Amino acid sequence: MSLRLSGRRLALAASPTLNYLASTASPSFLRPLRPATQTRGKWGLSSFFSRRNRGAQNGDEGALGGQNLDDPKVRQRFTQKQQPQLPSSIFEDEFDDTVAESKRNGAKTGQISLKTQETTSFRLDPDPRSRIRWERKKVIQMVRRNGRVSRSERIAQTEKQITHKSPFLETSVKKLVHLARQIQGKTLDDAILQMTYSKKKMASEVKYQLEEARDLAVVTRGMGLGKAGERSSDSTSLQAIKIRTKDGNTLTVDDPTNA
Repeated sequence: MSLRLSGRRLALAASPTLNYLASTASPSFLRPLRPATQTRGKWGLSSFFSRRNRGAQNGDEGALGGQNLDDPKVRQRFTQKQQPQLPSSIFEDEFDDTVAESKRNGAKTGQISLKTQETTSFRLDPDPRSRIRWERKKVIQMVRRNGRVSRSERIAQTEKQITHKSPFLETSVKKLVHLARQIQGKTLDDAILQMTYSKKKMASEVKYQLEEARDLAVVTRGMGLGKAGERSSDSTSLQAIKIRTKDGNTLTVDDPTNA
């Protein structure tokens, strides 16, 4: 016996069965998807790997996912646990001796300045390998030049220099150019004297900036103290020297330290 039915009739007969299966499905599998919220402590992921504090509260501490580090006592215990228990430096004994001696002298712990090879190397010699490579490079250059130095290197070795930047001056650049041409190629004393008798309005401001630069050079770099040293040591007077400017002019300097 054979049964002949069209495909359309089979689909219509199967549709009530599919509707019944969909209606009898468990509602637990059809729950809507909602964004899950995750609460963490504000002190990083280290609190998830550490044991919970026995004295902490079960409700708030568990919700935060770690210890409450806003409390000074809890934060102090946390920092003590993070510190190594065994000495990790060969200078640990020197540090302990210095701290004990300073405590005996009555000094405060916060004012202790321990200067050892390890503590000072971070600032004085942060990258020893680069320093050694740079020194090797300079030695090779010196050997190739056979001891000859350039003009800029000779000036850096024998003279002192200071750079002073003035604040913004409320005038045009055109007016400042005229004042700059008046003091170009002159010594500091001659430039101050030129600005003293200048009739320009901004000459007084330029004079003030020159005097400020002179004072900074004397205080910070010790420049212009040749006459003061001569009076203190009663030595012979300084000899005048002649220098050549960039324009090719010859300039006589009575005090080389004040040039």
